[in-house]
Amino acid sequence: MKRRTLEEPVSDINITPLTDVMLVLLIIFMISSPILAAKGVEVHLPQVEEAPMLVQEDHVLFIALGGSINLDGRNMSVDDLQAEFSSMVKSADESGETVNLFIRGDKDVTYGEITEIMDFATNAGIERISLVQDIASEELVPPESPEVTEPI
Repeated sequence: MKRRTLEEPVSDINITPLTDVMLVLLIIFMISSPILAAKGVEVHLPQVEEAPMLVQEDHVLFIALGGSINLDGRNMSVDDLQAEFSSMVKSADESGETVNLFIRGDKDVTYGEITEIMDFATNAGIERISLVQDIASEELVPPESPEVTEPI
């Protein structure tokens, strides 16, 4: 067996300090992760003062709770809707305009139904899709000020 002399450098890597640091970090993350985990995020949706003005060329799509779809005052099925979207894009391309689609859904319509129709519209080539909301009238009313009485 060969003996080491004092002049030879030590070529072994000591990983004990690295292991100690990693274990300390692991314990810190294990303790702090349940504290930082979001249980739920409270979201307050924005309210508007006035509804946007619609132009005659804009298309409004109503989605009712029962699944009925109404585009520009005409009741349609989902298959007819896809064909109508394609014809709207084709006529807009010929005239050089863009198609603006406003989707107004009942508050109890599922998110999946609305996204399915939005997917049909984007696949047809409609790029400007907006969701319509109601005006929050009760939120915009200023609170009543207390009556001011004059001293006698």
